[in-house]
Amino acid sequence: MIVTDNGRETRRTSEVLCAVLLLVAWTGAVYARVVRFEFLNYDDPIYVTANPHVLTGLTLENIRRAFVPSIGLWHPLTWLSYQLDASLFGSSPVGFHATNLLVHISNVVLIFLVFTSLTNSLYRSLFLALLFGMHPLNVEPVVWVSSRKDVLFAFFWLLSLGAYARYTRRRHVSSYLIVTFLFLCSAMSKAMAMTLPAALLLLDIWPLQRLSPSRLNGYVLKTVLEKLPLFLISVAIMVMSVYAARMGGSLRTSEEISWVARLSHVPVYYVRYLTKTFVPFSLSPHYPLYGEVEPLGRVLGSCVLLGLITVVVCMFFKRAPYAAVGWFWFLITLAPVSGIVHVGGHSIAARYMYIPSIGLLLMLVWGGTDILRVLGSPVLSTPVLGGTLATVFAITSYHYVGHWRSTETVFRRVIDVEPEDDLAHATLGAVLFDRGDIEGAQRHLMEALRLNPSQPSALVGMGRLYAAVGKREDAENAFRTALKIDPENYVAHTNLGALLAEQGRWSEAEAAYAAALEQNPYYGDAWNNLGNIYLVRGEYEKAIDCFTQALLYSNTQASIWSNMGAAYLMQGNPKDAVRCFETALELQPLDADTELNLAVALESLGNREKALAHARRALELQPEFRKAKDFLRHLEQPNETNRE
Repeated sequence: MIVTDNGRETRRTSEVLCAVLLLVAWTGAVYARVVRFEFLNYDDPIYVTANPHVLTGLTLENIRRAFVPSIGLWHPLTWLSYQLDASLFGSSPVGFHATNLLVHISNVVLIFLVFTSLTNSLYRSLFLALLFGMHPLNVEPVVWVSSRKDVLFAFFWLLSLGAYARYTRRRHVSSYLIVTFLFLCSAMSKAMAMTLPAALLLLDIWPLQRLSPSRLNGYVLKTVLEKLPLFLISVAIMVMSVYAARMGGSLRTSEEISWVARLSHVPVYYVRYLTKTFVPFSLSPHYPLYGEVEPLGRVLGSCVLLGLITVVVCMFFKRAPYAAVGWFWFLITLAPVSGIVHVGGHSIAARYMYIPSIGLLLMLVWGGTDILRVLGSPVLSTPVLGGTLATVFAITSYHYVGHWRSTETVFRRVIDVEPEDDLAHATLGAVLFDRGDIEGAQRHLMEALRLNPSQPSALVGMGRLYAAVGKREDAENAFRTALKIDPENYVAHTNLGALLAEQGRWSEAEAAYAAALEQNPYYGDAWNNLGNIYLVRGEYEKAIDCFTQALLYSNTQASIWSNMGAAYLMQGNPKDAVRCFETALELQPLDADTELNLAVALESLGNREKALAHARRALELQPEFRKAKDFLRHLEQPNETNRE
């Protein structure tokens, strides 16, 4: 039987299409339920839920702000993607989660297509993509909305690889410009993209073989110089990322973590990432940062292991060049987050392995296939073993995805894996307090303070707890202690202001709210509380201005509309008051206080029948509501107008 080129091409196309459908279906099955998950109270407020420049969608002002360094980062395309989600889906978490998932599925398909193009090995590329898509380390960037930058930068990174493969075949200037543009897009999604030019040099060694031993005469310099514009962009990205981190205060200084400690962290962190790639169980959403120098034995052992692997892959370079390429891919692409530079309060993070893991998985797939072939294993042994491993990864990932359902489930998982993580205990304590579980909240907050007496979040949580049970002096001490440790803690300032306002210490409360807004001018709770102070003082215009600001930045819209309505009513403007109260009731229909206030405003406008209806509704919602009873009695009394 003769098979024509057209027949081979048709068969190849069918195989590629089937592989793509398999990848999409399998990845979607593992992650589909994520669209029902909540936003987390863990960076999501900074990125989305309390960020007015995201929630208001794609506007000219928001687009401009996206290109300004903020929160210690410069990733304009990531901000634009959030703004687009807000424009399309509003503030619902469904759309944001769906976007993360769709980008991840796209990345899985891109890995398959790009490596098939680079290596001309369809089935190995399929297993590489399948293991990447199912790997538990990659759960975090998919299910956590705040990790959008990781899946997004990888998307443009992989497109850059595909464009580079095309460029090496045609060598057109236009193809090179496409590579450069996609690299810029990747860098504008996350600065970790800076290692792309080095990764392209690795691909020149294998599988492209542009830097093979037989072509080294003058060709190395030419190939490196070819990437000079890309390396210059990398340097610019590095400078911009350091500048943004310093501006945002997220860059840990040498006083906080010494250079000796940092150097000791690097080999240990590399081994931890290596271990979690090949044994991806008991993963945690947060690994606490300890600034101490790692034990000498651990550092030396890590250096020996890393050095031994490096020597082995170099020894087998001629026979298995993919091993060296995959290994150095892992080392190079992970370098920006290997421990020399520390941003934030974590040591390692699973999301950092999204691109570096490709190198290790490449070693596993190509190396495993060659080993089975040398051992003379049956033809079906490779797909069986590969499918089994992918299934194990998929089951593990599916289980781990469930831990990201809510803030509570995330930090319960952290505590299960890292029981001495003070931040996890503090955060879980705050979640339990908001849910009304005072005993559970106190247990975790006290544990956080036992582990770290200077934990600001735990001190704020204890302050809130003391205030709830009437221990005002203890609450004030807790808030003020937190502010001594972290003077920029706007949540502590706001809670202190609320405590002072309860005691009628209006001037001190006003100062506390002003301090909170100086640190975070977009904190809606502080604007709302400050408005309430002006309301009590009778400064109604100032109160209305504060409530207007609060509406821009807060998720608790109903109470703010109700407060604004009260300000208008006291100001003698019942018409605007009615509008505010009606809006509040649309958002929160079961509020007896707002129903009563609306009744008062309607009576002021002469609409007695509607006022009666809303006063009665207030009593239905709260039968022992004395003010509602008195006002209803007032409305039901006949007056001179009625007798006429």
